[in-house]
This record gives sequence, structure tokens and C-alpha cells, in this order.
Amino acid sequence: MMIMTRPILWALFVLMMTAAAVAAYVVSTTTTYNEIATNGAFRDGIYLGTLDAKYGKAPHVAWGRWSRDSDRQSFAAGYETAYRQSRTVLSQNKESNPNTSGAYRDGLYLGKRDATQNRPEQTATGRWTQQQDKELFATGYHQAYLSERARISAPGQTVRVSMVR
Repeated sequence: MMIMTRPILWALFVLMMTAAAVAAYVVSTTTTYNEIATNGAFRDGIYLGTLDAKYGKAPHVAWGRWSRDSDRQSFAAGYETAYRQSRTVLSQNKESNPNTSGAYRDGLYLGKRDATQNRPEQTATGRWTQQQDKELFATGYHQAYLSERARISAPGQTVRVSMVR
């Protein structure tokens, strides 16, 4: 009977150690998330990093807002994380649907306006600094210009121009 109980005790010991390790891991990760959630400098960095990425600004970690070194490091970590993640998400959205791009919508507006006012087609892209934005602006402008010119020249008929990539 002694031989049978040893493997059972050994298995019970291994099971208890595994449960203790899992519990310790869960407690440590929960503590880390709680520390981040209550860290004002980190949250401030996330907020400003997200805004800068959304508006296409170059990354600029303004950590002088915080006086303690630990707060400055938290702010920088939050800013860099949010900026990187936001730029990734925004670039994926632009590639999948040009209608979500401000440059594309700006091109649509100006192209339609120029065609309606009988101006020559001109895709001035000086407002947009990134190459992808310039291309989206030009595509939107050209599409709207052609569509509006076709609508004006053929009254009563609806002409639809689609973008081909």
C-alpha cells in the first residue's frame, strides 16, 4: 500500500505547485495592470501619443510636464506605446478604405468645387506632407473632378466614376 500512495502524493504535490505558480503569475500581472491604470503620467502619455499619431505629427515626447524621473519614464513609455500602436492602426485603416483619409476627402471636395466653378483641373498637394496622403488627395481630386464634369456635361443623367487601384 505504501507503493501506491507515493505516486499519488507526488502527483498531488506537482498539482499544488502548478496551481501556486499560476496564482502567483495572475497576481503579478494584475498588479502591473492596476499600477498602469492608476499611473497618471502613463495615461497622459497614452493620451498625447494617440493625439499626435491621429493628427500625423512627428513623435515628440514632452516629458518635461512631469517633475519626478519615475513619472517621466512612465509618461515616455505610455507615449511611445500609444504613438506606435495608433500609427499602425491608422495606416491600416487608410490602406483598407481611402474614404477614411482626410487627404482623400479633401481631394473629393476640392475636385468637385473646381469642376463646378469651371476651373481647370489642378491637384495642388502642398498641404499634405506624407507621400501616401498626397496620392490619396490626388486620387480623390481627380475622381471628383471627372465625376462632376461628366455630371455637368450630361444633365439629367447620373454618371458614376469609380476608383481603380
